[in-house]
Amino acid sequence: AQNYRYNRDSRTCYSTINVNDYVEHRAEVLQTYAQKLATRVLEEGRSQQTDPMSNSERKIIHRIISRMDGVTSYSEGDEPNRYVVVDAE
Repeated sequence: AQNYRYNRDSRTCYSTINVNDYVEHRAEVLQTYAQKLATRVLEEGRSQQTDPMSNSERKIIHRIISRMDGVTSYSEGDEPNRYVVVDAE
């Protein structure tokens, strides 16, 4: 899926193209990944970081981590190489 931007006369329109339920599948993959990162942080006591991700993928990771006890998340780096760090609270 890709996000497209269209800006004309101060109006902005965003759309997402979802082919073969890619968006839902990717969200499920990211949820599993976030849970594994959180488990590692709690077991090893060290922060973990993701590979660089798009803004929408980072938001999914942050949302999942925010629902978990004992861990927190934040983004670091500069676009297009921003990534998520998961750390103990």
